[in-house]
Amino acid sequence: MTDEVEFTFNKPENTEADTSLAVVEETLGKFLAVADVGMVYGQPIRKGDTTIIPTAEVFSVMGF
Repeated sequence: MTDEVEFTFNKPENTEADTSLAVVEETLGKFLAVADVGMVYGQPIRKGDTTIIPTAEVFSVMGF
């Protein structure tokens, strides 16, 4: 005898936790999009025997 049983789960309505998680994911996504080495180091500039690499300091703070 082979009876197949199908289970269905009802996902609860959008909760505050779901909304908070979505905000955190979006914020981290934006942060990681700009956290790129190209944002800190520019293209090298060569003049004779001298090479200058433009750099910038990036400081970021996040809190939840």
